[in-house]
Amino acid sequence: MSGSILKMGAIVSTAVAEGRSTILLAVRDTALDPADSGWQFTAGEFDPSLSESPQLWRIEEVLELEPSLAALVNRAPGARLMRSSKDADWTES
Repeated sequence: MSGSILKMGAIVSTAVAEGRSTILLAVRDTALDPADSGWQFTAGEFDPSLSESPQLWRIEEVLELEPSLAALVNRAPGARLMRSSKDADWTES
């Protein structure tokens, strides 16, 4: 894993950031800023907490919460990873 991505920012939905839900969807868009990873981590396809104030975390903080993403965060923009529960495997869609 590239060490530089660990310090980059990512959007984390409020439900995930506050511990009300686990990460079930990870989407990587094209970053518009060098400090931005392009990643968004949410509680799923229709995470209502996205309309609240999502938080900005470093990728290393996301990996502390969800280590199963460590092998996946270097995926190229356009990556879309999903799982059905915390214990399920990640699938790319």
